[in-house]
Amino acid sequence: PSNSPDVNPVENLWSIMKRRVEKRKPSDLRELDQFLHEEWQNTDLSTIKNLINSMKKRCLALIASNRERIHY
Repeated sequence: PSNSPDVNPVENLWSIMKRRVEKRKPSDLRELDQFLHEEWQNTDLSTIKNLINSMKKRCLALIASNRERIHY
């Protein structure tokens, strides 16, 4: 489906960011906000490019799986 998180690079980027922030264990909203901003600033442009460049492969995998969830 067009709204599948498997084919949405933003969802995949959010997952990466979430894992990074969780590892830092923010203790309050201020730290959460700070860590999110820091992790965004530290996100390498190549990570974003790789997510976008993987779209064709993801879409083909989704079609091949008969629109079932794929593991990315």
